[in-house]
Amino acid sequence: TYLGKSKITVRLAHRDKNKGVQNRPSTNIFVCNLPQWYRDGELYALFSPYGAIKSLVVLEDRKTGQSKGVGLIRFKRLADSTAAVESLNG
Repeated sequence: TYLGKSKITVRLAHRDKNKGVQNRPSTNIFVCNLPQWYRDGELYALFSPYGAIKSLVVLEDRKTGQSKGVGLIRFKRLADSTAAVESLNG
């Protein structure tokens, strides 16, 4: 999916607490290559059509407040997060 001139990458963020042993899939999504102007509101508008969102954040530089181009989204249901990844990577 393109946002302006940026092609974003969307994938499930699997938990890996056991150092190399993949646990069951989580409802967390990792998004990279977000435009610099993207903030939490824009990220919510992009992902909310896929289901109920538990939390989300666009990572920002602490000193400058500028976006790092990375977002994290946590859905309430695994099926919703999977649908978002499949749709936005298509």
